[in-house]
Amino acid sequence: MMIGWYASLRKGMTSVMALPFHLLPTDWLQQLMARVAKKRAARLPAQEALRFLFGLDQRLYAEEGKHAVRYGGGVHTKHRHMNYHRFFSDRIGETDRVLDIGCGIGAVAHHV
Repeated sequence: MMIGWYASLRKGMTSVMALPFHLLPTDWLQQLMARVAKKRAARLPAQEALRFLFGLDQRLYAEEGKHAVRYGGGVHTKHRHMNYHRFFSDRIGETDRVLDIGCGIGAVAHHV
């Protein structure tokens, strides 16, 4: 039960601490966040600095994916930029058989 209480407190504190940052212009907030991350990483031993930075990257990557799908109207924008469907369409013939193991929502399979 203590863990649930601690998690609630931590979430609440994070929300309260984030309030003033909503008032900052986006470019200022980006610069501030980058500066904070750089300063923290610079004070850590190399291995810990990398863990810290990769941890941030992992959290941001997940957020980037959500917003890329939202921006792309339900399909990740990487499909448009990387032309995945064209790669497969150019290589798969009309009589070829393909096993789609699936790793998403089926956008590539639909286009092919």
